[in-house]
Amino acid sequence: MNYRRALKTTNTLRTKRVRQNTLPRLMFLSDEARVKNPVSIVSALPKRCGVILRDYANPKRNELIKTIISKTKNSTLILFLANRGAEKYKNLHNEHWPNTGRGGQRRKTPTQLITTSAHNLSDVGRANRLNIDAVLISPIFATKSHKDAKPLNIHRFVRLARLSKTPVYALGGLSLKSITHLKKHKLAHGFAGISLFKKQTRH
Repeated sequence: MNYRRALKTTNTLRTKRVRQNTLPRLMFLSDEARVKNPVSIVSALPKRCGVILRDYANPKRNELIKTIISKTKNSTLILFLANRGAEKYKNLHNEHWPNTGRGGQRRKTPTQLITTSAHNLSDVGRANRLNIDAVLISPIFATKSHKDAKPLNIHRFVRLARLSKTPVYALGGLSLKSITHLKKHKLAHGFAGISLFKKQTRH
């Protein structure tokens, strides 16, 4: 998958309540089960790409996060810490809240970006009540990350995206062909993925 071609497809996508044009168009999600060396991928990402640091079960998660922060401190990449605790790290301010809650949390700084995830109508409704900047809707297609999850397909994604009050990202089993198709609906602010970036080469 040529992620640079995917980046070009986002130029005409609809923007919905994007705060100060700070949200990235592409998001890479780390995953300890599928990406053994996320540092190499992060080092090769295009400018202003987003990175959601997950690796929940990684025993060296803290060390990994610090390494990525150090290697990207002079870049334009936009880092998000999944779940909680961004304030513990220098130069890491943004957070991604899984769809398990975090409702009622306050934005820690005026410039902090917050995203959340949604898998159904109920999740989108919850996201609409939160003070967040974007929601990642998934899985659009079958994905190795959640083999038992039923894909939404494009029709249901379009429905959920239209109901969202904040910008949305499509996530789950994306390919260049599906991104091109999703682009026609002009509902996604951008695209997120794991394998979307795994075969990229350093530039």
